[in-house]
Amino acid sequence: LFKNSKIWSALHNLDGIAKLDSDLHYLDSIGGLKDNLNQLAFKSTVYLSGHHIGGKKNKYLFIISPSASLSLKGIIESLTDITDQEIGSTERKYEGKSIFTIKLNEKASSVNLYVSEDEGNLLISKSVILIESAIRQQSLTTSLLDNPGFSEAYTTTGKNKNANLYVDFKKITQIGSQFVRPGYQNQWENYQYFGGRAELDINSTETHLILNGFLAGNNPDERFLDIFKGCSPVKVTCDQVLPSSIAAFVSFAIGDPLKMNETFASYLNVSGSSSKRSLHLKQFQTDYSIDPVSIFSSIIDNEVTVAQGISENSGEGPSTYVLMKCKSGGQAKKEITALAEKIAHKKGVSTSGLKHSYQLDSDTQFDIMQFPYENITGLMFGGLFDLKGNIYFTILDNYLIFGESVESLGQLLYNNVLSRTLSTNEMYRAFSQDIAQKSYILFYTNLARSSSVFSQYLDPGIIQDWDNDYDVFQKVQPFGIQISEVSKMLYCNLSLGYMDTYKGKPQTVWESLLDTVFDFKPQFVVNHYTKQNEIFLQDKSNEIYLINKAGRILWKQKITEQINSEVFQIDYYKNGKLQMLFSTPNYLHLIDRNGNYVEHYPIRLRSTATAGMSLFDYDNNKDYRIFIPCKDKNVYAYSKEGTIISGWNFSRK
Repeated sequence: LFKNSKIWSALHNLDGIAKLDSDLHYLDSIGGLKDNLNQLAFKSTVYLSGHHIGGKKNKYLFIISPSASLSLKGIIESLTDITDQEIGSTERKYEGKSIFTIKLNEKASSVNLYVSEDEGNLLISKSVILIESAIRQQSLTTSLLDNPGFSEAYTTTGKNKNANLYVDFKKITQIGSQFVRPGYQNQWENYQYFGGRAELDINSTETHLILNGFLAGNNPDERFLDIFKGCSPVKVTCDQVLPSSIAAFVSFAIGDPLKMNETFASYLNVSGSSSKRSLHLKQFQTDYSIDPVSIFSSIIDNEVTVAQGISENSGEGPSTYVLMKCKSGGQAKKEITALAEKIAHKKGVSTSGLKHSYQLDSDTQFDIMQFPYENITGLMFGGLFDLKGNIYFTILDNYLIFGESVESLGQLLYNNVLSRTLSTNEMYRAFSQDIAQKSYILFYTNLARSSSVFSQYLDPGIIQDWDNDYDVFQKVQPFGIQISEVSKMLYCNLSLGYMDTYKGKPQTVWESLLDTVFDFKPQFVVNHYTKQNEIFLQDKSNEIYLINKAGRILWKQKITEQINSEVFQIDYYKNGKLQMLFSTPNYLHLIDRNGNYVEHYPIRLRSTATAGMSLFDYDNNKDYRIFIPCKDKNVYAYSKEGTIISGWNFSRK
């Protein structure tokens, strides 16, 4: 299955994967040594199931169903030859079936592998409990196939796939509980109500591991996924707002917000989490005579997202954002500001103290306001959307964005001004190619950046291992889960990618996104108003840019040719204001700091230039002289107005 997979090779360095791979490799390696085992390995269906057997222990059970009847005695004889052990002497009986014990040496410790046969199937496990349970199952009148949820999932199994995976959400939650921090256990247990069962086809290539398939119900009243009944999947656009360095996000489609709130409340009731939320909502309405659900429902469009990223300021923890796509950014700002002011008034808090301004540069600033009610996002959308302590909000385009500080929201706004968003991130773009365009739920994480983000949820030992295996996760990423819709059924897609050449974040003061690459040396020019340096450059598509010290692109425009000279600044009008003068093979260009051409420019040259222009101010009186050598073997002299200077005569015959 994973023979040529770079992902599996990299993951093999992780202890948990190495143990599973060892089991798989052992089964695979015995295949060609005896005729019985050769037939077993290459003409059989292999089932692998994972089980939580108590405490922090998970074990696997292999069931090998051969296409032809095999003799257990012959298989045991073959195993005896391979392991040099008298396996037959370890035989014991359980409900009339033989169980054999094989001693394995793993890292200087002895581990038992148990082997049995029942109804023509070979049973193999490192847990004798699982072998005994499988033997007992044969005497029961019902099986997994009698479970409606599993039966429904089983019918969607894809044919001719590398492998098929069946997931029971209640059981997988039990298995995962050992990896969760004690304080997060109650919230984790609620994920058992996420859905019923799923069937996922496994497709492995050299650089991708993709699992996809349908989700099937079990008890419809106990499914979080029922929240999306009656709504349609949406195209996620939060990636156009989130910073490119974001570590993880999960986005949800929102249909009818009021109806979804009712379904969400019903789900919380089933999972035992509704009473706390109901009390807080009632108390909110009592205290402020406002129904917050109605207000948020009136402004939300079709998408709600929670995202976490590593702060760009050293020493600070992860930054958490909650983003709500709105029908109108202006209306959302009006409604939420009014709500905040009403709460502040009831609390006797001055609204002026809640208002902040994020100033990027002299021309760009954003309003940020503290919301005077703790964790309004968690109240609206559940524990996944919790924001701790003081929370703040701002409006960016049609997004209402909540964060935990003015600084963290400022960083998000700053990245947007620089067009440095997730949608421009090379890794995220590669991930988005493996998923459908529209989603009910979309989860994405950059594994190399996420350990500190998930440290609040996962057992410290897991996080320590994650950090220790940082080199693995630099290449094995990104990871994502999408739930969408196919043929009116919920469809799940899991994607894990591999990147041979991982590029870490460059250590820069700021970054700005150009339309394409450039090979023109960026040049400093002076802002005559602020006396600060700005950057002038040109990309390979002949677009020219002026970028200020914060990295914001002040303007850009396309010219016809590549610049072949230095960029000079002159005071054309002799009023202290500076313009940028440069040449291209066929033109002289003079552009002011707003990106506009000075009158009469660009000036077409008499002949194609063989080199860039030179500039002189002989008397230091701003009566500039411009000299350009051309293909017709002349050197032409131009005034700053772009006219040929009379009396200058240079030619080389």
